[in-house]
Amino acid sequence: MIYDLRTFTVKSGRFLEFIERHKKIAYPILRIHLGKPIGYWTSVTGEMNQFIHLWQFENFDDMEKRQNALSGDPAWREYVKSLGESAILQRQQSVFLKPIEIPD
Repeated sequence: MIYDLRTFTVKSGRFLEFIERHKKIAYPILRIHLGKPIGYWTSVTGEMNQFIHLWQFENFDDMEKRQNALSGDPAWREYVKSLGESAILQRQQSVFLKPIEIPD
């Protein structure tokens, strides 16, 4: 398994707007292509206005296949374009995580 941990830093004062856009537009498209996320979080300490989600994939090939399908979806491309036009995000970070086994 591998995990994709994504952190979006939203401009101050626009966090709720971003969440609503995500719920109404992005989430249904993401579910079609990526499946159900492990979870969604927001920061409560440290850097504020962060929207964080985590996705699980079988391996890098599985992730690449699903991400390519997502990227090829016209509805997704329109959503991403609208984010850029609205200048709602300050930055986005993606970290791929691979589990390690530690004996008990």
